[in-house]
Amino acid sequence: EKQRSLGGQLLLGSITGYKKELLSLIEFQKRQIKKFGVKLHLGQEVTAETVEKEKPDVVILATGSSPAVPPVEGIDKPIVALYPEALNGDDFNQLKVVIVGGGATGSEVALHLTDLGCTVTIVEMLPKVGQQLESMTRKVLLQRLNSRGVEILTETSLRRVEDKGVVVADKEGNERFIEADRVIVAIGTKPDNTLYDQIKSKGYEIYRIGDCLEPRNAKAAIYEGAVLGRSI
Repeated sequence: EKQRSLGGQLLLGSITGYKKELLSLIEFQKRQIKKFGVKLHLGQEVTAETVEKEKPDVVILATGSSPAVPPVEGIDKPIVALYPEALNGDDFNQLKVVIVGGGATGSEVALHLTDLGCTVTIVEMLPKVGQQLESMTRKVLLQRLNSRGVEILTETSLRRVEDKGVVVADKEGNERFIEADRVIVAIGTKPDNTLYDQIKSKGYEIYRIGDCLEPRNAKAAIYEGAVLGRSI
């Protein structure tokens, strides 16, 4: 595991106040690892050379995903941060923040930042925010966003990032400038297949599970791991 702690996206998701119960799942998995004597190496990034040195019979990749970034002007400006930084960082107190992306991740980041005293605007291209969420979960999430004064702009796209904010456009193409101290990108993730691309031609028996196969939820990743583990 490249990081110094287990959990991946689950650990990141547990940072938001109303999803702390995810920590209990991580702790359960840690106990199972210890119970069954799995060798654990934290803080070690695996490379093609690492795999070759181990000479494995089977390689299972659970390398996860990385944040997607929209190809718009100014996206590389210092004002811009990816959503993991917003969840892990300690320098987001009482700021004006624009979140690009109103899916589950963007909405949860918005709630987290309002806990830090931020004024938040969500910019979402689709007609509704949190569309992939279960209906009751989405209802509660929207209630919390509204009660905390989060401005939600749907059917609105990011045109460019400037030094002190962003320019967005509605579905008719009308542009609007929104002042911001920080811009958080939360438009989803893409599979991290860096290691897979390096070793796929080496002749190993390789399997991919979780987000590195296709970004989804924790339930899908755990299920794939369980099924694969029983089949090898």
